[in-house]
Amino acid sequence: MSETFIERKVSTLVSQGFDVVVGASSFGDGATRTGARLMPLTPWRHPVDSTRRLRTMGVGTAARVLASASGGRSKAAVLAAPLTAVRADLIHFEYSGIAVAYRAVLDRLRPARVVVSCRGSAELIRPVVEPSRRAALVDTLRAADSIHCVSQHMAEHLRRMGVTPGKVFVNRPAVDVDTFARLHRATPRDTTQPLRILSVGRLHWCKALDDALAAVALTTAAGVPLRYRIVGAGPERERLAFLISQLGLADSVELVGPLPADAVRAELANTDVVLLTSLSEGISNSAVEAMSAGVPVVSTRAGGMAEAVIDGQTGLLAEIGDVAGISRCLVELASDEERRGRLGRNAMEAMTAEFDLSRQVRVFADEYRRLLESPAHRTSTGPNRATAP
Repeated sequence: MSETFIERKVSTLVSQGFDVVVGASSFGDGATRTGARLMPLTPWRHPVDSTRRLRTMGVGTAARVLASASGGRSKAAVLAAPLTAVRADLIHFEYSGIAVAYRAVLDRLRPARVVVSCRGSAELIRPVVEPSRRAALVDTLRAADSIHCVSQHMAEHLRRMGVTPGKVFVNRPAVDVDTFARLHRATPRDTTQPLRILSVGRLHWCKALDDALAAVALTTAAGVPLRYRIVGAGPERERLAFLISQLGLADSVELVGPLPADAVRAELANTDVVLLTSLSEGISNSAVEAMSAGVPVVSTRAGGMAEAVIDGQTGLLAEIGDVAGISRCLVELASDEERRGRLGRNAMEAMTAEFDLSRQVRVFADEYRRLLESPAHRTSTGPNRATAP
């Protein structure tokens, strides 16, 4: 449970009266502050031991919602034991890859209703590079009661894969907008200083950070002084470090490494542009956070990004792989302080209206209640079974 957006969602559900148990292989420090009961999955190698541990934790009776936030390494049949022992009314697999790991035992989780989230690479990339995964994913989604997509683009992608549209609902990523809005700088940047560019994310090929570096090289060649910071860790670090050297960018580009959430917010408070050059995305959480902080975003049209960044209104878009186009966006923003400010303010307004955490959790809560109040659920659980409020 390393993602702060899951922690925010869980905290809000708990505050609304849902009884939440989170099953995960590991937990970040923020998990203990959510108010949910935490259920470590990986160490439980045997079903009998799993049940005993659950009873010790006081969760051997029915829990109202189980959010399965990250996968363990045990076999699915073994990991099913703690999930069934909780006797949840509803199980939400926050990533489809975790649900796929459980697909052989999803029926054992009944009568709980099953929700699966589809967020990005597990649906858009892995089925392409690993064809057998496509069949497993479709089979898993067909067994689910409800499928959450982070964008309309994702929903259309699943429809083309053969998933029943009636099961799908779109609920875009969200942030605590007020928290990020406080990072917004109302005073103009000192135009005598280099343009400050930031990217936040995993150092993975799908983020196309090599395109970002190439675009930054073109931008510096156009006479724009800049400082580009890349926050994150991943398998591409060595390659990116080599590219930085080869492109002559060592004095202007820094691979910062991974940072905690507070430090990332500090980076946002001191940047002029956030750059996202991905080949594939659901909707980038880092872009949504930047826009909530009033920082203009330059992004490719990957996945559902055009649903979050409205070109020319709340940010600037370029085609995937269009290094020259990405550079043109950076050059334009470097020379136009007023436009950067306008894009940032428009982005903040859009995030408040459409991407605030309270709206996102309300959509989830409504979907949970709809599932729990359906005739199929009442028949399977019996008339005295408690449901989520």
